[in-house]
Amino acid sequence: MGENVMTKKKSNRMAEISLGVMGAGFVATLPFSGTGLALLQGGFEAGLVGGLADWFAVTALFRHPLRIPIPHTALLPKNRDKMTKAITTMVETELLNQESIRSKIKQIRITDIVLQKLRESVSTEPFQKGIAGVLETAVRSLPADTVAEYAKRLLARFLDHLDEEELLNKLIKGIISNDYDEKALDFGLERAKQWAELDSTREFLGSMAMQRVSEIEVNGLMKFAMGAFMGYFNEEKLGAVLQTFILDKITELQVSDHQDRYKLLFFFQKELLSLAKSPSLLSELSRLKNVVIEKGTESGRINTMTERGLEYLASYIGSDEFRTELLVPFLEKMMAEIDRRPELANRAEDWIQEQIVNLMEKHYSKIGELVQENLNKLDNDSLIAFIEDKVGHDLQWIRVNGAVCGFVVGLILTGTKLLLG
Repeated sequence: MGENVMTKKKSNRMAEISLGVMGAGFVATLPFSGTGLALLQGGFEAGLVGGLADWFAVTALFRHPLRIPIPHTALLPKNRDKMTKAITTMVETELLNQESIRSKIKQIRITDIVLQKLRESVSTEPFQKGIAGVLETAVRSLPADTVAEYAKRLLARFLDHLDEEELLNKLIKGIISNDYDEKALDFGLERAKQWAELDSTREFLGSMAMQRVSEIEVNGLMKFAMGAFMGYFNEEKLGAVLQTFILDKITELQVSDHQDRYKLLFFFQKELLSLAKSPSLLSELSRLKNVVIEKGTESGRINTMTERGLEYLASYIGSDEFRTELLVPFLEKMMAEIDRRPELANRAEDWIQEQIVNLMEKHYSKIGELVQENLNKLDNDSLIAFIEDKVGHDLQWIRVNGAVCGFVVGLILTGTKLLLG
């Protein structure tokens, strides 16, 4: 700014000096009009006229020369509205027309710039903390009541569309395909074996067996045989026989390829599959589902769980573990996927370009309005000072050139006149 002021003052001084030189030269040569200095007098005279004419023309652009309201002077203040409109129209139709802006925008690959910046920033801690901070703030800004209501509607919709029979079928088939039935059988057999090996179990079996045998009513030979049997076996012997039998059977069922084990497993699987079609079980499941929908959506437990879940999620997002375990791997994977599939970046670029163009077209008139608004903020004196600051240097050189050119033309014309006598 200081350099412009110095240049302006220098050009003004040059214009004044040139005009002064022409005037002084003309006055100095007046007494010698009939001598050889007449040639110089003619040059100085024409230079003075040219300098004064150009001074008048330059001054008339901005103000009345010598403050005399001469017609067709002070052109800029008088034609301000026309000039403002012309500048606005020129900006809108020539300098910043829609086509030129659209063409320039298309030359810029915005996605490439953004992706490059992401690649440079993804490994930096400030960038990671910035992303995590935005996500944490977003989570903490979520209204827990609204989220809870949405969760309730989602739960109700899910349960309402739940097919009980299909669910049971999948559950049972999952049990069978993952051998959970065999594992349950092995667990039951192992616990039964532990129970059967107990002394108290042997005593219990012997006592129960003797009691049942003594309750049998027989006559004749069978009564004699039963008496002999009870005379030979006591509770301890009979309990030991039953205990051994049970343990042997459990051992057989624990053998993976024993046919009794196959039969037992087949029975279990058949019964399990029949459960999926049990009307009473399906009816009970449907009733329980409706209870869950009714009670679950009315209770405050979901609200409490939602509040705790959001708080936990926000705390986790703000932790270093989230950045190192989830955020950074996700960003790196996303960048690798974009590099592997350039059509994703191309689609994003097309979308961004379209949005920018739409935004530009929607608010394009604002450019002209902004130019006009800024010009209207300047009063006449400020506008003149602004233009003089920008082009005043060149305008002052017009005055210098007018004086110099007039001087040269004056020399030529006076010389021609002298030659022609």
